[in-house]
Amino acid sequence: KPDGSIVYTRTFVRMIRTAAGDVEKVIGVTYDHTKEHLASKEIKKSNERFEVISKVSNDLIWEYFAIPDLIHFNEERLFELFNIHHKSPESLMGFMNSVLHPDDFNAYVKGVETAYETKKPKLDFPVFRYVQADGNFKYAKITGQVFFNEEGEIEKVIGVTRDVTIAYTAELE
Repeated sequence: KPDGSIVYTRTFVRMIRTAAGDVEKVIGVTYDHTKEHLASKEIKKSNERFEVISKVSNDLIWEYFAIPDLIHFNEERLFELFNIHHKSPESLMGFMNSVLHPDDFNAYVKGVETAYETKKPKLDFPVFRYVQADGNFKYAKITGQVFFNEEGEIEKVIGVTRDVTIAYTAELE
């Protein structure tokens, strides 16, 4: 760029051939891939930090990036806490739809919509049920810190999901 900054690009090339198989022309498209490239590098660095932190925590620590709509978490910790097998990273809504009890998913979606509308930096969801691999469930409390970009859009969320099954079931009794 004129300001000296680096631009990352992607280029796609296609050859158009004649009926005989000779190259008639080459068509190419190049586009600016900088935003996606830098986001990917940031995600990789962040993942490395969170892998270490999540191994020493008793909670599931996660990070969500709005672009490219991926949630990162420690797969081993998810299994240890909630007996759930999932690969990280994954689309946020796809992940939550698969781990939350069906009766809790709509409340979760409403909470996410409220976060987008109110622009509050703190997420504090009610207690949800996480469905385990064996069909049973555990109670989980989800909290997080929302980070906004300059346009006021959610850029990322760093959060914690805590297994509150023992305390929550004791309250219910």
